[in-house]
Amino acid sequence: MIKKKGFTLIELMATLSIFLILSVMISAILIQGQRILVSVDNGAKIQNEVRTALLKIQTEAQKADEVIISNKFGVFYGNKWILSDSSNSARELLRVINNEDDNVRVYVEVNDGDKHQLVEFIIDELTNEMNNNSKNVLISNIEGNDANTISLKVEEISDSKGNKINELVTINCSNVINGNKIN
Repeated sequence: MIKKKGFTLIELMATLSIFLILSVMISAILIQGQRILVSVDNGAKIQNEVRTALLKIQTEAQKADEVIISNKFGVFYGNKWILSDSSNSARELLRVINNEDDNVRVYVEVNDGDKHQLVEFIIDELTNEMNNNSKNVLISNIEGNDANTISLKVEEISDSKGNKINELVTINCSNVINGNKIN
């Protein structure tokens, strides 16, 4: 009797089991790598968003005739922006005044339900009314439950005799950006 060459059922099942275990391990490694890549990519997008926002604020402040560090809460009444102590859902950080066009750029940290953002808009200096289509969201995904997460610090710069030369404003956005989600 001639013996046929081939694999037994047990050998085939053992080979397929080993192949299945290796496939699961490799796919788990690939999935974890994909999660890390998405997290790093989201972090880079958020850092770029913050960097762009702060650069815009810096550029506008350097061109301005006057910069007012407000750090006061306010509310929107229709098309007007009014500083008010009755709300903590929007906090004005800076007012950048340019006397050439009588407009004021206002930078506000807004907490509107699930949308916590850093917003720039232009108001008329005399009426406090927002210009049409001037609202610009600079940072769209800020962590926190209220509009009090971006910190402002003002330091006086003095000469060697102690005379005030200028002020340095530091806007701290670290620890306020959610790295797991991005709009």
